Amino acid sequence: ARARAVAAEAGVADPTEIEEALELVGRGDAEGRRRLEALLEDPVRRHRLLAGLQDVAGLSASLLAAEIHLLDEDPFGAEQALTAVIAERPDMTSALEQLARLQRARENWNGYVDSLTRQAGLAGDQGRWGDLLIEVARVRHEHMGERRPALAAVNGVLQVFPERPDALALRAELLEAEGQPAEALAVLRKALGLEGFPRTLLAGATERAARLADRFGDDPAEAAAWWAQVMAEAPEHPAALEAMQAHHRRRGDGASELAIVDRRLGLVDTTVDTERAGRAKSDLLVRRGALVRSVEGDDARAHQDLEAALQAWPENVDALEALVDLLRGGGPSERRVELLGALIELMLPGGARDALTAEREALLASH
Repeated sequence: ARARAVAAEAGVADPTEIEEALELVGRGDAEGRRRLEALLEDPVRRHRLLAGLQDVAGLSASLLAAEIHLLDEDPFGAEQALTAVIAERPDMTSALEQLARLQRARENWNGYVDSLTRQAGLAGDQGRWGDLLIEVARVRHEHMGERRPALAAVNGVLQVFPERPDALALRAELLEAEGQPAEALAVLRKALGLEGFPRTLLAGATERAARLADRFGDDPAEAAAWWAQVMAEAPEHPAALEAMQAHHRRRGDGASELAIVDRRLGLVDTTVDTERAGRAKSDLLVRRGALVRSVEGDDARAHQDLEAALQAWPENVDALEALVDLLRGGGPSERRVELLGALIELMLPGGARDALTAEREALLASH
């Protein structure tokens, strides 16, 4: 009655229309909000009504205050009013859902998790219950750093849905973060073996499986198979290309490795972080030089690659050593002398440096 009187004082022609609209809002019916927007279109009327509601207790008054704050684009005020609504009606799902949306937008993670947990407790559908707890786990992990409570939530979902893909993928992520890579890999093997694994999760889960198999698995072929799947979706994926190159190198498949090195060189961007990119490009050129010599027997192309490697990173010892070695088989002795001098400057005192010094002196003496 008091809320109706406040509405009348604020200039609302028929306060019962507001009551009817609020009843629809409470049931989660979008029509209720549309009616309130029409009834409270005048901002002056809204502000009078909100001021009058300050001293009015009760569910309807709090719900109406929340709707006015939402119309005024005041999320903080709306959150406070909805909290009061839920204190009166803890089972009002529509209010909990609206509150959760506001809390997420404001990054009020503690409040958001509480609202989601309350909704999960009210969920009549197990699928919806699982969705809510998965979101709780994700937020605890990504935004609150609470991995163990997150893992407990995921495990609870998996007890009911043992083959739920998103729960398995998140469990693997959490296990890896908890320092249990072997267990995480086992979970991913199960998840990725399921029929109809969601494409929205496939790329991330496959990449994680490939990386874990590469570092912690005992079957290099399994890791290569995962990386191949990653590359099927993302042909220029840097980590996948690097891993596949290492796989071909271990197998002694020079031709396949050379093809990967060519692709990786095409992706190096020397316009960003130029020093780091230059070193990466230089190392790849050194490797390509070695491969074109061993696979194709093309010393001339190898020479070009090694010179380019030194242009990208003049202090690359591997490039200097490889080019000196190539020129030992025939090439300008002046260039070899120059390269030996650069290499000697970069080496610590010892037998290797002494041998190079002697080689350089012999070349100089022969001129």
